Amino acid sequence: MVFILYVLFGATEMVWSGTGRTICAWVLGLGTLVLLICTIWMTVMHRAFDYNGKRKLAKVIVEGTAEYVQLPEGGTGLDVGCGSDALTIASAKRNPQAKMVGCDIWSGAYKAVFSQKRCEDNARAEGVSNVSFQDGNAVHLPFPDETWLPILVPRYSLMTAR
Repeated sequence: MVFILYVLFGATEMVWSGTGRTICAWVLGLGTLVLLICTIWMTVMHRAFDYNGKRKLAKVIVEGTAEYVQLPEGGTGLDVGCGSDALTIASAKRNPQAKMVGCDIWSGAYKAVFSQKRCEDNARAEGVSNVSFQDGNAVHLPFPDETWLPILVPRYSLMTAR
């Protein structure tokens, strides 16, 4: 759209001429350039974070974070705000001697993207049996008080262990 405006108002004398046309050409030309750069950047980022892309950055982040989750034999880890369950399942895979519990609200507009059933289906598809999912959020956890020892995973998720 900006490019069409650039052609009509800036690059040709079809609509405008003189100094106004020159100023319009610069403004719309720069706008076109900025939008082109943003489009290229968003395409690169989509490919970097897409699980089907070449770099699979999202998977690298999840697997890298899960490396730091070390649960004792028979212990249980809690992923608060587990969303799509990627980190919960990755942590369960790395701790087969323990159990992981994923907890999220799964309601409102959020429910269209993630759900408890979807998380459970993903766990089955990954062949992980030491994981379960419960409805709840960080303010109202569905567990008795002082059940969990908190461990903060910076900038990704809140995980706890007992």
